[in-house]
Amino acid sequence: MSRYVTLDFDPVVEGADLPEGTYKVQVAEANPKDASTGSKMIELVMEVIDDAQFNGRRVYDNVVLAKNTAWKILQVTNALGLKASSGQLDLDDWVGRTMWTEVQLDDSGRARPKRYRKA
Repeated sequence: MSRYVTLDFDPVVEGADLPEGTYKVQVAEANPKDASTGSKMIELVMEVIDDAQFNGRRVYDNVVLAKNTAWKILQVTNALGLKASSGQLDLDDWVGRTMWTEVQLDDSGRARPKRYRKA
């Protein structure tokens, strides 16, 4: 029985942070989740595209679905070229769409999106 495993770290994307800047990203996943506050949220996983140095790197964001965060929901949907209105959002429509995001580093050095705009 072999005790070897094969690993492929090319390209390494999980946990790899980006320097601050603006990146074109494609939504890889958009999943409904429960926030620690009990609110509903959308967990976004985005991958950098069109950047030779950082292609495939992932950026994560949580979009909380609350009245005081409606601005962020509108910003993301507008950046994705979708229309947001009261009612249900089809998260499958988000996957594969592209947008620009401005990334800043948080206190722990992790890349966090600050704002979004249309690609």
